[in-house]
Amino acid sequence: MMGRIIGYQMRDVIRGRSVPLFAVVLAALVFLMTELGGEGPRILVSLLNVNLLLVPLVSILFGTLYIYHAWEFIELLLTQPLGRKRLFVGLYIGLVLPLCAAVAIGLGAPFAPAVVRGALPASLLAVFLGTCLLLTAIFVALGFLIALRYDNRLRGLGIALAMWFLFTVVYDGVALFGAFAFRAYPLEKPLIALMMLNPVDLSRVAVLLQTDTSALMGYTGAAFSRALGGVRGLSVSGGVLFLWLCVPFFFAMRRFSRRDF
Repeated sequence: MMGRIIGYQMRDVIRGRSVPLFAVVLAALVFLMTELGGEGPRILVSLLNVNLLLVPLVSILFGTLYIYHAWEFIELLLTQPLGRKRLFVGLYIGLVLPLCAAVAIGLGAPFAPAVVRGALPASLLAVFLGTCLLLTAIFVALGFLIALRYDNRLRGLGIALAMWFLFTVVYDGVALFGAFAFRAYPLEKPLIALMMLNPVDLSRVAVLLQTDTSALMGYTGAAFSRALGGVRGLSVSGGVLFLWLCVPFFFAMRRFSRRDF
């Protein structure tokens, strides 16, 4: 039964054309940047900040709007002999898989020729795509959690946008202000801890650690590189991002299981 839900979800999402359009937009963005600036790690780094704004925004909006649009469908499914947790997992996977496919195709396919020619390291592209896919899953889970917490659609969308703005814009500004205000104190460990509380910032540093662009990493990224460089830093980043996925997913599933539809 859960497999049928996932299959139906995926077909419904793809028929909506928004997800294929998202893949086309990402591919067009990569193609445009390649035409303007060549190829290789420099282009991927140039795209990094744009994608770390766009991918979380689209993911959290898709996750939030889907729950609001699917209330009647969910109520119908709840009449079937299927546990709520399995139903939630089916709904989540059915939405995340097409979105992840759009991200992988839109960002991965245009870079494939550069990897084949050796102009772009395959490991760098793998880390870049891996962080984008994890961010997709994280922000869809956050969107589910918001929609299940707030019945009012406008309020839920406002909170989703505010959360995206907090993670992508406000958080870095606060960290920079804190680093400046307390610059006379040893801040390496506090800044690393603060960075781990932001999946977007952590994804950026995880990618930049694989390149030679340490000057673009900022103060927190430089501290992270000194403390957890190389494979160890990548492993820690991946583990924390996976934890960021598990926490909102767990609370959203618990909310779904206890909700009175």
